[in-house]
Amino acid sequence: MNQRIIMLCVVGIVPSLLVTTTGAVEAVRTESGQELAGENHPASSGSVTTKTFTTAIVDGKPADDQKAFENSVSEIYFYTVLEGLKGQTVTHRWKYSGRVISNADISVTDDPFSTWSSNGMESNWTGFWTVEVLDKNSKVIGVDTFEYNHPRNLQMDPDANKAGADSDGIPSGGWGWGRGRGWGW
Repeated sequence: MNQRIIMLCVVGIVPSLLVTTTGAVEAVRTESGQELAGENHPASSGSVTTKTFTTAIVDGKPADDQKAFENSVSEIYFYTVLEGLKGQTVTHRWKYSGRVISNADISVTDDPFSTWSSNGMESNWTGFWTVEVLDKNSKVIGVDTFEYNHPRNLQMDPDANKAGADSDGIPSGGWGWGRGRGWGW
C-alpha cells in the first residue's frame, strides 16, 4: 500500500490574534501588521445614525439629550439607532479613565434598530466617560463622551481633570453594570 505524506508550508505570513483582557478578538493581523480581510474578518457595513445620552427612556425614546450630568444622577442611558447591522450582536462598551467598566451586548433584530444600554453610577465616579459601539468584529463604529461631575465642576472638556479614579483608573468604590435593550422600527 502506497502512502503519501503531503506537507504544506506557508512562508512569510503568520497571522496572530490580538486579544483584549476579556478574551475577545479585536483583529487578525499578519506579522507585518497588515489586517486580514475577507470571509474571516469582513469589514462592517453598518453604522450608528443616532447617539444620545439621557436620564431615562420613555416609550422606547430618550427623555432628554445631555452631554453633562450632575453626579447625583444614579443611572445614565446611551440610546442609539443602528443601520445595516441586522443579525449581528453589537456592544455598548462603557469606559471610564480608559478602562472598560461594563459591556452591554445587544442582538440587532431589525433595520433600522433602536436600542439602548444603561450604567449604574456612583457619585464619586466623576470625570469624563466614553461609550463605544462595537460591531460583531469588535470594530468601533460609533463613540460618544459625557461628563459626570459635581455641578460646580461641570466643564465638558474631556482633557480636563481626571478626578474620581484611583491611581489605576478604576472608579473609586461603588459598583458598575450595563444592560441593553432595543427593537426595530
